[in-house]
Amino acid sequence: MKNEGTWRRLDDSWMAVTAALTGNVLLFAVLAWQLWVPQWRLVVAFTTPLLVAGWALCFRMARRNSGNHAGSGLEEGETKLRTLFEEMGDALLVHDMDGNILDCNRKICNRIGYSRAEFLKLRIPDIETPEFAHGFTARVHELEANGCAHFEGEHLTRSGRRIAVDVSSSVITYAGHPAVLAMLRDVTSRKREEQQSREQAEELARTAQELVLARDAALDSARLKSQFLANMSHEIRTPMNGIIGMTQLALDTKLTPEQREYLTLAKSSADAMLSLINDILDFSKIEAGKMDLDPIEFDLRDDVADSVMSLAQKAMEKGVELVCSIASEVPSQVVGDPGRLRQILVNLVGNAVKFTKQGEIVVRVGLEPPHDEGGSEEAAVHFSVSDTGIGIPADKIDLIFQSFTQADGSTTRNYGGTGLGLAITRQLVALMGGKLWVESELGVGSTFHFTAKLKAVESRAESRTEIESAGVPLGGLRVLVVDDNETARDILCEMLRNWRMAPDQAKDATTALARLQEARVEGRPYRVAVVDCGMPGSDGFELAERVREVPELLPLSFIMLTSAGHRGDAARCRKLGIAAYLPKPIKQSDMLDAISTTLEADGTGDFCLLTRHTQRRRNGGRGQAASKGDTTRPLKILVAEDNAVNQKLALRMLEKMGHSVVIVGDGAAALEALGSAAFDLVLMDVQMPVMGGHEATRAIRQREESRYYLHRHIPIVAMTANAMKGDKEKCLDAGMDGYVAKPVIMHDLEMEIARVLDSQPENVVPSAGLPSALPLTRQSDSAEQPRGLVPAFPLDKRALFARVDNDGVLLAELISLFLKDCPRLLRQLEEAIGKQNPSDVSSTAHTIKGSLGNFCAPAAFNAALRLEAMGRNGSLDGADQAWTSLTGEIERLKMALESVAAEVAP
Repeated sequence: MKNEGTWRRLDDSWMAVTAALTGNVLLFAVLAWQLWVPQWRLVVAFTTPLLVAGWALCFRMARRNSGNHAGSGLEEGETKLRTLFEEMGDALLVHDMDGNILDCNRKICNRIGYSRAEFLKLRIPDIETPEFAHGFTARVHELEANGCAHFEGEHLTRSGRRIAVDVSSSVITYAGHPAVLAMLRDVTSRKREEQQSREQAEELARTAQELVLARDAALDSARLKSQFLANMSHEIRTPMNGIIGMTQLALDTKLTPEQREYLTLAKSSADAMLSLINDILDFSKIEAGKMDLDPIEFDLRDDVADSVMSLAQKAMEKGVELVCSIASEVPSQVVGDPGRLRQILVNLVGNAVKFTKQGEIVVRVGLEPPHDEGGSEEAAVHFSVSDTGIGIPADKIDLIFQSFTQADGSTTRNYGGTGLGLAITRQLVALMGGKLWVESELGVGSTFHFTAKLKAVESRAESRTEIESAGVPLGGLRVLVVDDNETARDILCEMLRNWRMAPDQAKDATTALARLQEARVEGRPYRVAVVDCGMPGSDGFELAERVREVPELLPLSFIMLTSAGHRGDAARCRKLGIAAYLPKPIKQSDMLDAISTTLEADGTGDFCLLTRHTQRRRNGGRGQAASKGDTTRPLKILVAEDNAVNQKLALRMLEKMGHSVVIVGDGAAALEALGSAAFDLVLMDVQMPVMGGHEATRAIRQREESRYYLHRHIPIVAMTANAMKGDKEKCLDAGMDGYVAKPVIMHDLEMEIARVLDSQPENVVPSAGLPSALPLTRQSDSAEQPRGLVPAFPLDKRALFARVDNDGVLLAELISLFLKDCPRLLRQLEEAIGKQNPSDVSSTAHTIKGSLGNFCAPAAFNAALRLEAMGRNGSLDGADQAWTSLTGEIERLKMALESVAAEVAP
């Protein structure tokens, strides 16, 4: 029996161990799956408990098959089982339902820090933290109900250190009583890693939230900054418009030398300030990522030449030669942003002029070799600006492209500047799909290169096309180029060779005379001489005089090129028979035009000095004389502008262009003026009191949809000091046709007016010769219309027919609509007067007035206008009398319109 009891205890213990190990296997499998432990750890996790469980089962089977064994066998088996219990990899203990510890292995004793004897005197709550021990009773109830349980908690070591444990417990029978076998795994490291992971996740979440807040704050700041810059730009540009414009107008008048000097300095300072404002605004756009290009079709050659020529005066004042060379393969018509390209060129050439005291500046334009074989329409155009200036130290080259930075601190003191120009230029070049770089040697000079991708509109066969358009045979034409600057001579000769001419060079007047004599002796005389006016020693005029003294050298046509004109030069040219007097650097189109015009004049015997101004007039006259975009014909223009200085400036500019002008102070007044008179074009300020430009334009476009409105679409050009991204788009979205930025430059305004008029549909009726339905200088609201001013016939038939371009069908339709709708409007107006409602009186009278304005009936129009003004002023005193006057005039008008309708009836 004794042996049987021993076996039973061993059997119960190992069955418990087996159950616990089986649970352990499942636990390990789950944990391994969830944590993706390495494969070798997974194998060990499964294998170790299975081996122990297998040994236990084998021992149980052996016991059942063996029957009664000797006592030594039992003792040997008990020893082996005890050894296995002690050597388990996990801590094991057995406790009763009250928490008294009944058994344990060495692993848990070592972990907690007690000896086995000390450990067996403790209760489970004694080795647990207070928080964990508080739930002991609940855990026992769960075990009793389910037979097993799994939970996590914390144990306390003898020293008081906390250990995180994972506990798997099963109910067993121990010494004939229910007990709990618990397997405890130390998970302190895992818990620490999990805590670190949670803290890192929380830190990342906090960081992400801070980044979101920082991003939102940055966006708000950028938006506020953009709005601030837009407002400041408007506030600064508005007075600058007046300063620059009025100064230019003053410079165009007769002045004393002292007055001209002062005004020139004032305008120079104003231009410098405007340039600074533009740089800061552009930099802010780039910083905010709002810098965009506005691609349009333009003439690349003319744009480059005009950009370079705008700085020729400054270069001449410093005695620096400025030349421009455009390769023949460069396309003429391209699609890109000409304004931004001009900005890049002016910045680079302007810097070259600033930092070059003597020598030359050469602008070259060519094509980069194509990198693809697909025949892309985009052309990679290579620009370079070379100078003989101060140069840049090698270690400073990278600095010059940084914002607010120049190569040396003394640069700003000696030459001025903000350090923004090249930074802005680099960004603009990048937007054009190109790159910007520089080659420089200190004390020798610099060459700035940049490329830009531009879409070629047409393939360039420049030489053939231009020669054919010249109208005279130019192939083989003998031309002598005389200039003291070798680079300028080479570029001019290359230009002439592209047109298949035969040019030769001379570096001064003496050499030129010798070449002319040699050519005469050889029987191959020169037909044209292209001469620099400002050569040292004998200048171009002296050379012309000496040639005229030798009749054998004639006929020879002189084309004089000058870096800057002087008073009396034109008279000298006429006296010497010089054919053309043109500025340097000369545009290729101007040079070809000058040569062909000179040869044509020689053939007909006509002589007229050709200058840049006469070229413009001649080229402008080659189109149709009645072109819509021809701004040489007088236009009737309505200007809506609230600033008195800008009103005066616009008036003077437009009058100088030959146009008649009517000025109003806000958008509402513009609407009223358009309802009473016909205009060819409206210049509309954007920010105005009462009604702004956008709102007024939308109202005009809405009104144009009415069948009463005869001018289907009146061109509107925005004049605004706003220069931020989106301002132009807002104007166009509102219905405007064009856009000029303040300060308004007269040439830019003239070009924009021409462009807008040229883009209008054919059915737009011009106002030229059409009388207004009402003079804009109106009488007092309460004043009675003088009897003598009322015409015997209530409408101007001639003006009425002119207004509809003698279209009788249209006129009959308009009359029919008016006669049908007018009674309803009159009833509404009468009801509004009876109810003493000023707002309804004003709006209804305004509608009636608009209808009357179409029929050139000033008496009826004025009567409606008086009622509208009464309502707008909020006082209807005298409204009954005005109503009687209006209805009487409309009755007279009805009879007249019925008569006209009968005349035009088919």
